[in-house]
Amino acid sequence: MKKRFFKASVSCLICVVFFVGVSYAYLSSETEKAKTDVEKVKNDEPYANNTPTNCGLLLSMPDNTGLLFYLDFLKTGITVITVDNINDIENEYRGYSVDYHIYADYSLVSGIIDRIGGIEIEENGENLRLTGVQVVEKLGTDTERLTKYKILKSVFKSISENGLSRSDFVYIIENCDSTELSLPDCFYWSNYIKDMGSNISIVA
Repeated sequence: MKKRFFKASVSCLICVVFFVGVSYAYLSSETEKAKTDVEKVKNDEPYANNTPTNCGLLLSMPDNTGLLFYLDFLKTGITVITVDNINDIENEYRGYSVDYHIYADYSLVSGIIDRIGGIEIEENGENLRLTGVQVVEKLGTDTERLTKYKILKSVFKSISENGLSRSDFVYIIENCDSTELSLPDCFYWSNYIKDMGSNISIVA
């Protein structure tokens, strides 16, 4: 009787172990599959590494002059167009769209230049390092287009070396007179601007 009971117990134990083993293998397989599916969905999210849409930023100054910066994220470049009178501009200028207006003053320009580490320009065979205040003073006393061109090139050289961080865009938005630009609009721009700063085309 005891022998029969022992055999029955062993058989029952073997069945239990087999059942638990099969169940564990099945659950492990399903868990791994679910994990893989979740990772796949996460990697396939359309906003994970979304390239920003090309757009134009019009920087308007108090004297009604301005600069249109066309950001081409697909080609990783920036076209800068000088504007003699911003009142002539609506939604497009010289074939480039105007998507955002930034109404600035010279204090903001000075602040931006300081945040990118200042600029370096060549003058009379000598390399000069200028702060934001010095750049604004130079723009006020020297109205030559060549000077503005050299300053623009130097600004983007500094950007190509130092980039523009997300906090720099926050600074621009918070310190301009007014703007249509918001942080969600430019949230990912800082990932591209540094490389774009070395591919500049200036249209006078």
